Amino acid sequence: MADSVDEHVILLHGLLRGPRSMRPLERTLRAAEFSVDNRAYPSRKDPIGRLASAALGAACALILAGGVHDGYRIEIKDTG
Repeated sequence: MADSVDEHVILLHGLLRGPRSMRPLERTLRAAEFSVDNRAYPSRKDPIGRLASAALGAACALILAGGVHDGYRIEIKDTG
């Protein structure tokens, strides 16, 4: 089990998808006691470069604003 204070997961859905596509993973992570952020973003409207920089920038800001411990890491996973 994760220590909810130390383990936060930010889910970013794929292009042409929405946060609903990430709900099964979100439920699994929450059941394992992770703190989870599953946000929507305009994946059908903006160019991929803009989406990537905005999404990663927002994720980093969320981590830093939350006072996550010094051992945090950012991992990018393609869930297909």
